[in-house]
Amino acid sequence: MVSNSIRWTTRDLDAMPDDGGWKRYEIIDGELFVTRAPHIRHQGTAGKLHMRLEAWSEEPD
Repeated sequence: MVSNSIRWTTRDLDAMPDDGGWKRYEIIDGELFVTRAPHIRHQGTAGKLHMRLEAWSEEPD
């Protein structure tokens, strides 16, 4: 395993070019991770799950 001597910061994230939201940038313990943005279907599924969990949590005991 090759050690990366660069320690990324939030300042580095601010300097990243705007790609229109196609990539997700995240720094964990100084390491930069770049992943694709979730598909729009992911957003819809997450919303449906949220609504069902909310309805379930508000059911009377």
